[in-house]
Amino acid sequence: MSADGQPSSEAALLITVSDPEKHGTSITAAFVDYKLSTVTQLSRYAAKEFFVRRRYRDFVWLRDRLCHAFPGCVVPPLPTVDSPLKDDRFSPNFIERRQAGLQLFLRRVAGHERLRESSDLQTFLEAKESLKSVQSLMAHKVPDEEAIERVRAFAANYATIASASASKQHAAVRTQADMASDLRQLAPALDMLSQSETELSLPLTHMARPLRGAAAALDRVKELHLARVQARRGEGRGRGRRSVADGAKSIADGVKAAYEDDSFVPEGFVRARHILFLASEGDCEAKAAALTARIERGEIDFDDAALRFSACPTRDLHGALGTFASLSRLREGTLSGDSMPYDGKDTAAFDRLVQTAEVGRLCTVASQWGTHIVLVEARGGEGGGEGGGGEGEAQKVEASASTGTGFGGSAAVTSRAGKAKGRRGGSRRR
Repeated sequence: MSADGQPSSEAALLITVSDPEKHGTSITAAFVDYKLSTVTQLSRYAAKEFFVRRRYRDFVWLRDRLCHAFPGCVVPPLPTVDSPLKDDRFSPNFIERRQAGLQLFLRRVAGHERLRESSDLQTFLEAKESLKSVQSLMAHKVPDEEAIERVRAFAANYATIASASASKQHAAVRTQADMASDLRQLAPALDMLSQSETELSLPLTHMARPLRGAAAALDRVKELHLARVQARRGEGRGRGRRSVADGAKSIADGVKAAYEDDSFVPEGFVRARHILFLASEGDCEAKAAALTARIERGEIDFDDAALRFSACPTRDLHGALGTFASLSRLREGTLSGDSMPYDGKDTAAFDRLVQTAEVGRLCTVASQWGTHIVLVEARGGEGGGEGGGGEGEAQKVEASASTGTGFGGSAAVTSRAGKAKGRRGGSRRR
């Protein structure tokens, strides 16, 4: 209720546009109409709750009548008429945008203290017969005074400017919706390509992730836009504008973080380190068990243990294998450089372990080369957690394995490695 005891404009006349229906199959003759549900406390209406169906040209008629009857008022604009060459006027996205725009138009009219008193608005909302017959009865025009015509010309010019502004805003939202649709289709395509192009599997998967985030962000921006344009006048509208700005900033920050997240591990990949004892040197299982116990007691950390005892070329990377899907295809992950002794070999036992072992816990596994002490730092689909997120900037580390490892000489290995949690002393059991 208002201060003088009268119903507020929102409570006095509430109009909802819903339930769009397409009629006809011809490209030129087909049209969509909408259900207009009205709830009112105004006594001049025949009922408190009722509905009719109207198409877009009926709204055009109503706006023209309001502009003519109230030359001193700025009549709200209608949603723009998109060209069929630019957009499918029967597509769900177009119909959804038009429905939201038509409802906004009617609610603005109903919230205006003068426009809601219009007999044309009442006819538009109540008349059960086609508006064509109503329009024919109202087609005559009584000449107005010169002053009124000048006011009408000013109002028409102002309405043109407001309509152009609304058109640009709708065009921006339509562009964002199209971009979101394209990004949603591109991300699965990159996923499929990564399955066939194994050497590019990890980079393609990295690309697909932020694309999905960008598509979701654009959808959210669209939702915020619709919430803004439907915001009520005054303080509510101010909150709507602020929510759009704040929401868009948080979305942009999230998408940027997704692109810059070097610690991200895609689904089906792991990030792990290992220490290898060669079977050819004897007692490899016993050596692995003894060193594991020392690391767990805190007598030595994983970094130093890998440098001192591992026979793998990754020893100078503190045993880091990078992010990978299989030990036999390390170079398809983040580890690059010369060929590794595992390339193309049977590493099924090692791969099963890293895909099932508890993250952050030391494990051992036997292979054709000997016994590995393995530390899984992160696994795709399980989130970052301790040891899963990078701190500081990514850096490149060059490592050369010394000769005499039984791996056929030295091998230059390069890895993208951040100062990740769990690198220094992170493998100790506490």
